Amino acid sequence: MRSKLSQKIVAVGLSLSTAVWLGGALMLTPASAATTAELQAQIQALLAQIQQLQAQISTQGGSTSSSTAQCTFTRDLTVRSNGADVKCLQEYLNASGYTVASSGPGSTGNETTY
Repeated sequence: MRSKLSQKIVAVGLSLSTAVWLGGALMLTPASAATTAELQAQIQALLAQIQQLQAQISTQGGSTSSSTAQCTFTRDLTVRSNGADVKCLQEYLNASGYTVASSGPGSTGNETTY
């Protein structure tokens, strides 16, 4: 009786150690190892896609760097603030898709210093 129990314990222990060993070996071996050339090709494809997207943005007028360069904020703007910085903020917001007003003062092309 003891020899069968010992054999079962040894068999279970051997099975567990084999499973652990195989699991560790699989972790060390990547499932799909990419070569340096493949990685460089992927990088080049991504860079080309970035350039294409940047070109699309520039043709759609998505660049706001010119309008932001004109704005200088030297104070916190609050309700009832007035000045060139208020007008510049209104222009920036309207150009960036954040409509200040749909018509009248503050609307696109009708930005004010108030």
